[in-house]
Amino acid sequence: MQNLYNLVERRSEDVLKYCTQEGIGFIPWFPLATGALANADSPLAAAAKQLGVTPSQIALAWLLKKSPVMLPIPGTSKVDHLESNARSALLELDDRLIGQLESLTT
Repeated sequence: MQNLYNLVERRSEDVLKYCTQEGIGFIPWFPLATGALANADSPLAAAAKQLGVTPSQIALAWLLKKSPVMLPIPGTSKVDHLESNARSALLELDDRLIGQLESLTT
């Protein structure tokens, strides 16, 4: 399943829940909101600075934490971006930060 889904666009939450329940892969379209979530002035910037990571890494880590069937595929044209995005899978987000991220909406 591929639907529009990211930190601030979650209208497909019910679809994600169904996919998770049924073990169906979910590919979030626009996982970084066309890069807006990765910008230095994004709502993620302060948290990223505290953790010593990039805003895009937090946005991707949040997606991965949402469901075991989540398969984000952020677009990239550079190897260093690809490597940075892959490191998102190793990022630990605590409950406080998850709560802050969950409060972000469009």
